[in-house]
Amino acid sequence: MDNYERLYKMIAVLAEKVMEVIESSRNVIEKAAFVPSNSSFPEDTNVKEALSSILENTALFGDIILHLPDISHRILRAQQSLNSTIHWSLNFVNQTRHLLDKSTIAMIHLVEQELNITERDPNYFNRYRFTAHSGELEDDSKTTVMKKKKKKQSTKKDKCKKGPRIAKIEL
Repeated sequence: MDNYERLYKMIAVLAEKVMEVIESSRNVIEKAAFVPSNSSFPEDTNVKEALSSILENTALFGDIILHLPDISHRILRAQQSLNSTIHWSLNFVNQTRHLLDKSTIAMIHLVEQELNITERDPNYFNRYRFTAHSGELEDDSKTTVMKKKKKKQSTKKDKCKKGPRIAKIEL
């Protein structure tokens, strides 16, 4: 089986499970009538767990979208039902951003740009995205991959044979 197809299947299953968790947590939060902008921090343990579950799983899936954008977009096109859940969860995370650290907030903003939920900044680029025609990584990632290959080749040349050697043979 091709590596890309295995990765696609794994991410598809992961996306489905993450969205199931977000949906079940959404139901708990909606039953408790928790509104992030109008409510204080929840006292109920189930609501707290649902809140943290939404935040964690949205961040996890956001990382997957940023690191594997081609596969993620393919999955989101194939399974349109996931789009409404991911849009809701990103909106919910934005309403509860006071609970998140700066790096997570920045990552969520990048995810929204990647999914075209918000307008992309002019200098936005995703270094993990493959170019459409060549199948190669864009920008700095391409040069990084080439440097790693050269480094591996140079380390192979430097290895010496181990064991005893005969220095001079005279007959």
